[in-house]
Amino acid sequence: MKKLFTSIVFGLTLLMASGAQAVQVTNTMTAFYETFNGAGIGIDLTGVFSGIGTIARTYSAPGSYEVKVLIENDLGVFPDGTGTGFFPEIGAVVGTPAFNYELWSMTDLNDLAVWMGWEFTLLTGQAATVAFSVSETAPLEGGYLTHTDAVYLEPDFVEYQLLEDTIYYTSSLRIDTSGTNAVPEPSTFVLFGSGIAAAAFYARRRRSS
Repeated sequence: MKKLFTSIVFGLTLLMASGAQAVQVTNTMTAFYETFNGAGIGIDLTGVFSGIGTIARTYSAPGSYEVKVLIENDLGVFPDGTGTGFFPEIGAVVGTPAFNYELWSMTDLNDLAVWMGWEFTLLTGQAATVAFSVSETAPLEGGYLTHTDAVYLEPDFVEYQLLEDTIYYTSSLRIDTSGTNAVPEPSTFVLFGSGIAAAAFYARRRRSS
């Protein structure tokens, strides 16, 4: 079992963000789960994944899959600098994410955790790459989740004010078929079609001149 655990952990691609982080992020829990044809396995990546970066895994055996990750990050520090700040932390959804997701309040003090996942089926000859990413930079397109630090306001400490510290969660699923190119995204079709139209228009103008 230990050997299996080790091989799976090393099979994950962990791409950590380079350079200094503008947001102070402390990862308190990362749990990766995968289910293949109803049989599941859980992998504890706490202490391995920093909370910022990408977790990626590739699958090729035909069958049905459920792949998901639970990430609990804490943002900032307590005002006295004695520990990680965690109350309150606010989650939000921007756009319509393609992946399944939930924003979990881990305690009554809004200690936030994020769950992201996919369900898919592979046929013979297909391979899937699933990636889960956490970044300090908002994605340029597609739906995503946000995780923002906040502070309770005096005197009642019920209302809160959002701070500037925000991180962004997103995920992608890519399915390829052996010997063929991946199916382009709709935006790729639009760009390709626009290129053809422009070329045809230019050729027509040259013939008429």
